[in-house]
Amino acid sequence: MALQTIAGKFYNVKFSKISQSSTIEGETFFDVRKHTSQIPHRFLRGKSSVEKGGFFDVKLITSADHLKIIKLDNQFNYLGLRFDLFKTMMNSFIVSQSSSPSASVNMSSSFFAPGKFGSLLSDSDYITLIEEDRSEGTVSPRYILRSSGSDNQSSGIVNSSGYLDITIHNSSSFNTHASWSFSPGGGDNVIVQTGHTSSFTHRFFHTESNLNGIALSGSQSGSVTGVGTNQFVNNSNSTDGRYAQFLLKAKIFGDGNYNEGEVDSSDFSSPPSVVFLPTREIIVYKKGIAIRSGSFKYNASSSEAASSSGATTTLFYQSGSNGPSGSFTGSNINQGSHIYLNANFTTPASSGYYAEPGTHNVLHAFRGGLTSDVTSSAVAGGIEFQVPRFVSRSVGPF
Repeated sequence: MALQTIAGKFYNVKFSKISQSSTIEGETFFDVRKHTSQIPHRFLRGKSSVEKGGFFDVKLITSADHLKIIKLDNQFNYLGLRFDLFKTMMNSFIVSQSSSPSASVNMSSSFFAPGKFGSLLSDSDYITLIEEDRSEGTVSPRYILRSSGSDNQSSGIVNSSGYLDITIHNSSSFNTHASWSFSPGGGDNVIVQTGHTSSFTHRFFHTESNLNGIALSGSQSGSVTGVGTNQFVNNSNSTDGRYAQFLLKAKIFGDGNYNEGEVDSSDFSSPPSVVFLPTREIIVYKKGIAIRSGSFKYNASSSEAASSSGATTTLFYQSGSNGPSGSFTGSNINQGSHIYLNANFTTPASSGYYAEPGTHNVLHAFRGGLTSDVTSSAVAGGIEFQVPRFVSRSVGPF
């Protein structure tokens, strides 16, 4: 039997038939049928949402009985919206779109009057909304860390109470939910966000006895979510400085509960995919650390140019023992002073080459590499470092 379809993709049947049976009119017309709680992007944040001038108001969905979603063949969504909520949403939409109170009354009458569309179902029935996954676009995962108001700040010194708050901004296009795993991982250290959360703040402690991360939002609010580890600037001891390292792994999803290649939204050991972002490092410094500064000549791409005509730049770092102006120069990517443009250690300096004025010494400062930054997909299963450090030096003349 051939069923009538909409746009050749969606079966034109009541929601009750789709939701209660794996067959339609006694026959199976699809391979996979599953219940899901994920609202497609179009209704959650896209063109049909209140946020974008549409009618669908996700804030009115406060119980599982309000909205039920069936996905067929891992792509086609049937949303059963309880009719009383649908009418509430439509009435608000009409009011918002009307040019005057009288126009609103006229539009409402034409929609809700007996025999009109707004009166066809009882309040407890479900009207069916349809949407194909990724019809508005594919998720482009991206997030920003802020420790003091500016973008890309993943570090800082704790306050007098021993903690540093960092805000995580999810700026991804077409995302519908996300999972965040804080080191050392595991279920107790994962924050799962159903629906889009534009930003949230996490608290990181660094005292002699406390290296915990504390969730400040969601169901985990107030609980330990993540634990830092003590790291040494020279990779050996505290002579040249120390810091607490926290690691953050994010998965940001678009339409579809799981993306291609993903086992589960909370599984952070799956092979990389478009939602599998590199592990990022967050650096938290204890109160009272020894801070030094120095003047250098900077060039982004050349030791020779830095030495001869580099731009004068003042850098701040923890007190070290073997580098110029009280810094520490490493001999691999895991050693060397982290460099900043301010004494609060919230604004990282640029990667590149820093010449010591009056000498032939040039320090190489990079994130995760000896001659360039290692970021994004190049990180693979490693860590995407956020702050450059003096990983090596070269001696001229060039």
